[in-house]
Amino acid sequence: MADRLDELLRSLPVEAMSSDLPARILLQLQTRRSRERRAQRMLDIALIGMVLLGIAALAPQISGAAVPSLGTLEGSADWVGQLGTAPAPAVWTALTEAFEWTAALAGSIGVEGLLGLTLLTLPLFIWLWRVMPDRASAPGWQRSTLEEGAAA
Repeated sequence: MADRLDELLRSLPVEAMSSDLPARILLQLQTRRSRERRAQRMLDIALIGMVLLGIAALAPQISGAAVPSLGTLEGSADWVGQLGTAPAPAVWTALTEAFEWTAALAGSIGVEGLLGLTLLTLPLFIWLWRVMPDRASAPGWQRSTLEEGAAA
């Protein structure tokens, strides 16, 4: 988060500099950061609500689908045993069952399921976007740096 200290200093009155100027600057910075944190929390609460609504919309469609054999305790224990003796076929079996299950699920998901998937994935992409570094501040992403590299 970049502080715009110059902008804040320009917004202060143009009177003779008072002795409490640093305190006022710090107070204004704290107020701004507090507002940004509050807005971030509100966004997080809204995104959590979207995830919960997505789960609620998707749950009926998933509960009606046949559970793959790895979804049971016995199937999982059997798979772990196979993984120890022959890892490649065990992984291949798990992947093919997962693909078959998702294909069967996709055929019966419906509008509510699609809405649920959207409500699940949108917040996850927003959180991922927030975690990613800012491209404008990264050294390799600035236009002049890229142009200098191309000219060399």
